[in-house]
Amino acid sequence: MESSSQQDRTVAGGMHLASIVAPFIAPAVAGMLWGRSPFVAAHARRAIVEAIWSKLFLVAIAAVSIAISLWQAYGLYQRDFRDWSIWSVLVKFAIVWLIVTILGIINTVVSVRAAVAAYRGELPKTKARQLA
Repeated sequence: MESSSQQDRTVAGGMHLASIVAPFIAPAVAGMLWGRSPFVAAHARRAIVEAIWSKLFLVAIAAVSIAISLWQAYGLYQRDFRDWSIWSVLVKFAIVWLIVTILGIINTVVSVRAAVAAYRGELPKTKARQLA
């Protein structure tokens, strides 16, 4: 692959940074406007794959949280809600939000590292392996 231009590196880096707040829109826009550049297209694909994985983790967290809530609600129903406590609800709420916050921090760090790598002209690791 030919070396990337400064504009391609800037667009790919900016796209990774924008994907922190717009995980699907930023790579889609970059892919549509600068998709003829193999460098930008490779980074846009990487950002979309990362966004998909991030959303899958969020769906898994939500599914587990809902399943636990339903299981606890069923147990409380069986006992006529005698053991209900706001503290169990608050603890579960805090744990779920802590996990979501950690996932957001990880997503931000990964996106910033990808932006720095793109600005340096480095290809995403999967694309670099294909070319090797």
